[in-house]
Amino acid sequence: MVGRESARRPRAIRKVVEAALALLAEEPGIGTKIETARSDTVRRLYLARVQYFLYYRVRGKFLEVVAFWHSSREAGPSL
Repeated sequence: MVGRESARRPRAIRKVVEAALALLAEEPGIGTKIETARSDTVRRLYLARVQYFLYYRVRGKFLEVVAFWHSSREAGPSL
């Protein structure tokens, strides 16, 4: 049983990420702004179903994913 669950997990994560990216393409400002050392505006969106944060920034008409970070990790990514 563990093997089956492990095989399904990557597909579940992929579906959640695809849905999040589609949502962000329509509403890029919905993520929470994150303070960074640079002047770039980075936002993050929490993907509750898979317990990951998706860090991204908007560059013109493009959405750039800068990190995909599990919520169990103590510190956030170096942005």
